[in-house]
Amino acid sequence: MSALPKFQAPPPPSGEHEITLYPDWANDEPVVCHYEHIPGERATFDHPGSPEEINLISAYIRGWDCYRMLSDEQITALEIAIQERL
Repeated sequence: MSALPKFQAPPPPSGEHEITLYPDWANDEPVVCHYEHIPGERATFDHPGSPEEINLISAYIRGWDCYRMLSDEQITALEIAIQERL
């Protein structure tokens, strides 16, 4: 009897971070998210500043990158969930 293969997301590339989320639409499957975090800048007299930014790069379910299949609403929800956990 052979063991079932393990499906895993690849490690995030340099400069990206990884987090595992369990959104409702994934039916209890873990979604491994690779994202970039751009810290915000404080406002100064000469510069208006900028808010913190989270950009989802890829999302893996069972080792398969499903990012291109996600709707804009799903991507936004994942980015918000990541920001809440930071």
